[in-house]
Amino acid sequence: MLQRSLSQSQPIRMYASKKKGGKKSGKQSEEETEKRDPDEDPVDMDKMEKHMQVRLERLSSDLQALRVGRANPALLNSVRVQLKGGTASLTDIALVTVKDAHNLLVIPNTFGEHTLIDTSIRNAGLGLNPRLDKNAVIVPVPKTTK
Repeated sequence: MLQRSLSQSQPIRMYASKKKGGKKSGKQSEEETEKRDPDEDPVDMDKMEKHMQVRLERLSSDLQALRVGRANPALLNSVRVQLKGGTASLTDIALVTVKDAHNLLVIPNTFGEHTLIDTSIRNAGLGLNPRLDKNAVIVPVPKTTK
């Protein structure tokens, strides 16, 4: 009933736009179909394979950074640290290791950068609250909730 009432309402007319560039239609001419090699693939497999490889690598890196309740150094790969000369990746200026099942240990390469690393991890939006230890930063990874 609803469909019938909609179809009886005022019709809307759509007009096709004119194609520019002469007499090109969506149908191929017989000459073009004869020129195409039947053994030729319409898809470039090398290009497709390269594209899929990039996507698989991206998926792999995303899955490594997934939080599963255990400490994983890949969690901090996206953290950028603001230095005096610009920004740098956390993995470039510090060593990130697993201290135990629920804590990451970040050891800076140079002395005095642990406060910068602490603030960068807090501001990264990962929901982690690191704490400073003598010359290192300990990052507790919270357990996942149900």
